[in-house]
Amino acid sequence: MKSALVFVLVLLLSVESGWADEPRLEPAAEFKVNIDYFRVRKEPVRRAQLVVRKGQAFWLLSESNEVVIYDSSDGQISLLDLKRRIHTELLLPKLESAFVKVKQSKTEAIEKLERAGGRANLLAAGMSRDLVEPNLKIDFDAAQNRLKLKNGSVTIDALGESDSNASRRHREAEALAVFLKLEAVRDPKILPPFAALDTLRRLDADHSLRPAELTFVFRLAGPPHKERWVFRYREGLSAEDDDAISRIVQVNQRTRYVRFDRYVRDEE
Repeated sequence: MKSALVFVLVLLLSVESGWADEPRLEPAAEFKVNIDYFRVRKEPVRRAQLVVRKGQAFWLLSESNEVVIYDSSDGQISLLDLKRRIHTELLLPKLESAFVKVKQSKTEAIEKLERAGGRANLLAAGMSRDLVEPNLKIDFDAAQNRLKLKNGSVTIDALGESDSNASRRHREAEALAVFLKLEAVRDPKILPPFAALDTLRRLDADHSLRPAELTFVFRLAGPPHKERWVFRYREGLSAEDDDAISRIVQVNQRTRYVRFDRYVRDEE
């Protein structure tokens, strides 16, 4: 499986063909986080990279045609599709509003099951509520930087790494939260990210930790579902990383803008 930046760089070279070169942005050492997502197999089911540079966070998935850019200075989120050569934009308040609607929709479905009554409906409603309103019991082991969270349907084992730089730590947590919410808004059928969001927030705000490894066990209908997210943090960017990000910024400025609803509709 290619790294996300390598895959994107190949796409960028094809997109840029025919465009005159422009001065590159000056390199600015920030940080990069490689994230591997595991389920049952030893090999990751997907890989992602979070690159933070000059106040902007770039989210890249391996084998994906898309780059998501989040600018924390003005709350602007850009989605760049390298294959279709288009981009769209939305502001953070709009994403937050859409995310609230996702939660409202799920809550209404839960309440409908509760009103219907019956053992099966009430069990399903209880499991769904554990996902949407986690209310997790928390146990923290300071010696190991390990946070354990649990309710009736979800168990999370979160291992953190100490980071005294609150601004840098918060920037990573904020960017991860934006990408999790965006994914939930675009695909409401996935497992809701509320427990993961709560875990990331507590690691950062309560314990001054950045995530190193998160293990989720969901006990819903059928056998337990397990996911493991492994984070590998690296201070600074390589010349290759900086070059790829510079190209992404340039291409995002050159591609055709479309409305968010059109961007998503055409994608489907």
